[in-house]
Amino acid sequence: MVGRISKEIEVKVPATEAWKVYGNLQLAKIVGEGLPDFFSKVEIVEGDGSAGTILYVFVPPGAGTAGLPWYKEKCTAVDDERRVKDADPSCTANSFHVISFISFNLE
Repeated sequence: MVGRISKEIEVKVPATEAWKVYGNLQLAKIVGEGLPDFFSKVEIVEGDGSAGTILYVFVPPGAGTAGLPWYKEKCTAVDDERRVKDADPSCTANSFHVISFISFNLE
C-alpha cells in the first residue's frame, strides 16, 4: 500500500524569510507544535539540517499513515541559492516500506 500525505500552506512572507525556516532545522522544531493533527513530534537524530540530516517524524493515530506511528526522513540535498530541499522519507513498520520524494521549492 502506498499513500501520500500533503498539506499546502501559504506563508505570507518573502521567500527569503520563509527559507530561513524551511532551509534548516527550524521547521523540524516547530512542525510538531504547529501541525499537531499531522505530526506529534519530530526528533532530530543526526545532523544540522544539511544533506545527511536524519529525523524521526512521529504521527498521531489516524493521521493517514496506514497506522504507522513514525517514519524516518533523511535530507538528501539542500540548495540555498535555488531554495530547494530534498528528502527521502522511508516509512517503516515491520517489513512495510514506502520510499518517496519530497521537494520544497520556494520562489
